[in-house]
Amino acid sequence: MRKGLRLSLLGEFLRFNMVGIINTALTFLVFSGMFRLTGSRIVSLAVDYLFGLLFSYVMNGIFTFKADMGNHRKQLPRMVLTYAVLGVANYFMLIGLTDYLHFNTYLAQFLTVGVIAVSSYGAQKLFVFRNRR
Repeated sequence: MRKGLRLSLLGEFLRFNMVGIINTALTFLVFSGMFRLTGSRIVSLAVDYLFGLLFSYVMNGIFTFKADMGNHRKQLPRMVLTYAVLGVANYFMLIGLTDYLHFNTYLAQFLTVGVIAVSSYGAQKLFVFRNRR
């Protein structure tokens, strides 16, 4: 792999992680606040994912992948599909950890976030924002 390409990918990966750290912190706070208010994991995850989807779409599209953000008709449905698939995966991992392995709900969601984050990077890079400026 050429040195320039490696540096470009490294920069992109670092930007994705910066956005991801902020997004993860914010969505974890949203999840925690909603769970405290409602006691419902599904409601908490739904609000968490809606917020995270919008934040990630804007920040990763502009800052991380430098995508042409004028193409919302293609990119936004791809982002929604990506988040839907990852949301279902998150839900089943959360249920598995809490209902079957008896993890605390907050700890289970904290652990699940790492798996979802790595999957999200690949999906956004290869599927959502594949058309770049």
